[in-house]
Amino acid sequence: MADFDAAAQRSYPSAMLIGGRKTPGEGTPLNVINPSSGAITASFRGASAAQFEAAISAARQRFDQGNWADLRPSERLAVLRRFHGLLSVRAAELSALIVTETGVPVKSIGMMA
Repeated sequence: MADFDAAAQRSYPSAMLIGGRKTPGEGTPLNVINPSSGAITASFRGASAAQFEAAISAARQRFDQGNWADLRPSERLAVLRRFHGLLSVRAAELSALIVTETGVPVKSIGMMA
């Protein structure tokens, strides 16, 4: 399990993405605890109320100004395939995060290659 804890520690972001910019959290300090070992796998600051509102506003603006609805089905498919490819490349890393956050057995995840 220590390998998963180490992988998870490397994987947690040190900042949030708000409006396309990396922004360190200004809210309450948070710990992610691996329920199977009790180890703290990551510590970071959450979003403040102002950051939460800024993220919602930025997402709404992007949604309203975005062009997803205007894309042809084949263009949407291309975007989703690219997203799938990016997820697949990081499957082991994402699986480690899931294992350390939830204590779920590795075999139950289904993402492991």
